[in-house]
Amino acid sequence: MIRLTREHQQAAGLFALVAGIVGVYYAVVFMPLFRGVAQAARQTAATSKQLHQIRELLAQEPQLRQEQAQLTEALDALRPALPKEEDLPATIQALSEAASQSGVRIQTIVPQRSVETFRPAAPAAKKTGTPAAPPSPPLYRQIPIQIDAAAGFHQLGAFVTRMESGPQALRLTTLRVASEKAKDPRRHQITLTVLGSFSAE
Repeated sequence: MIRLTREHQQAAGLFALVAGIVGVYYAVVFMPLFRGVAQAARQTAATSKQLHQIRELLAQEPQLRQEQAQLTEALDALRPALPKEEDLPATIQALSEAASQSGVRIQTIVPQRSVETFRPAAPAAKKTGTPAAPPSPPLYRQIPIQIDAAAGFHQLGAFVTRMESGPQALRLTTLRVASEKAKDPRRHQITLTVLGSFSAE
């Protein structure tokens, strides 16, 4: 058995005391410091990424402005081609004429209320306390028109082709055919919905 002298015992006790003080100092001072340095490094990396994205957006700004100008010109050119909502009776008359020319016998034709209002995408509001800009006016509206008619498949195809190839923006969205309700076996009971685009001005 090794017996330590008094000096050795005092040295060992002093070493243990110093080690304990260093451990406490490391836990209290260095650990929070290291965590702060790691957090600062993560924040710096995130900030650098955001700055890189901002630089890329700034570099694309001239191209985006040019594309916006081209889209605005295209919109201004297309806007006069869309009829106004007051011209809805004329659209219904044009559909009736196209059906008659295709051999489709219309029974009822009823416009519905507007289902969609298209407008430019509004930028996200920033949390600055300032009131958001008022929404921009809609560009155009789409109004569905329901048509109940009797026709054969050949006449129906000719009607849809004539309708969608006409001067006005019209598009077939739904179609239902019920053969058992038709009195004439060569004609089917047809219900279709046509979506028409109208200027919102």
